[in-house]
Amino acid sequence: MDQRDVVREGYDEIASTYAEKRDGNGRERTLVESLAAALPDGSRVLDAGCGAGTPAMEVLADQHDTIGLDISAEQLRTARDTVDSDGLVRGDLATLPFADDTFEPLSPTTPSSTFQRTNTPLSFPNLSACSGPAGNSWPR
Repeated sequence: MDQRDVVREGYDEIASTYAEKRDGNGRERTLVESLAAALPDGSRVLDAGCGAGTPAMEVLADQHDTIGLDISAEQLRTARDTVDSDGLVRGDLATLPFADDTFEPLSPTTPSSTFQRTNTPLSFPNLSACSGPAGNSWPR
């Protein structure tokens, strides 16, 4: 079992507790609300490491075409209770399943410690490629 499997299985195991304890309010929601207000309506946004879908997916999805990506099937199951399931994709941040220039800015809510635990370099070139020519990300 490699480190990515350990992380995936760990997030699968804690999915319900994670959603209960992390209500998506506070500073993170404020940042996402700022992002949502700054984007033109209908922007295509990637929530990289969306987990249970809060707060980024639930805030951004009202006005934007938002895709949530997560490695954990259980986190995505939990997210389906909160957000439109058409916008949820299971995948690995190290090997994004999207073409270059697919998204406007990124909303990376996955802690960098996840990348450290998986010995995966924080894949900003990969994330930047799929987020358009400017390689936008939030917060700035």
